[in-house]
Amino acid sequence: VVAKPKKKATKATQPSRSQRQAEQIVENMVKAQGGRALLSKVFSVHATGTTKLETPIGERVGVITTFAIKPNYQRAEISIAGQKIIQVFYPGGGWLQQGSMILRMPKTMLDLANSQSVRSDLELRYRRDKIKVALKGTKFLRNIDCYIIEFTDTKGRKTTYLINRKTWLPVQHSYRGPSLQGVGKATFTTFQSDFRWIMVPKL
Repeated sequence: VVAKPKKKATKATQPSRSQRQAEQIVENMVKAQGGRALLSKVFSVHATGTTKLETPIGERVGVITTFAIKPNYQRAEISIAGQKIIQVFYPGGGWLQQGSMILRMPKTMLDLANSQSVRSDLELRYRRDKIKVALKGTKFLRNIDCYIIEFTDTKGRKTTYLINRKTWLPVQHSYRGPSLQGVGKATFTTFQSDFRWIMVPKL
């Protein structure tokens, strides 16, 4: 009887020094916002900001207010060029209102909403969902010194976070997703300029 040679134990792939540094920056950001346990309990978000619409006659700037209930309900109210547009997304569908006209949400916009939802809370689930994290350098944004962190999910979708090197708070995140026009892709950027805690009474 010939004994079979034993297989050599293989070492688990260890994260590189650069990856460990990137993950530590992400964890510092999570801690600066209250910690993983607290952030995981956040189920609704209210955000305001500006939006730009590219038209054949130039750019139009408007105000956007977003209300979201995790994981997949969102309402956006956009005031631009004297008009108010309301977009509502929910599981399996959505609708769009412009003036007195209400339409079922086209597939291109539902794809956009899905693209947005899969990029939420990356900092909380990157390890669980095997999302890669990489440090891509530093840059100044609006006079804020920031780390550039890039998340890449298992489908190759990339999302970039800019994180304040002094406070560890998120400053901006951006990604490329389906265009609102349904042709090609567009870059979507959110600048988080005002981070503050709000006391909410218990229900």
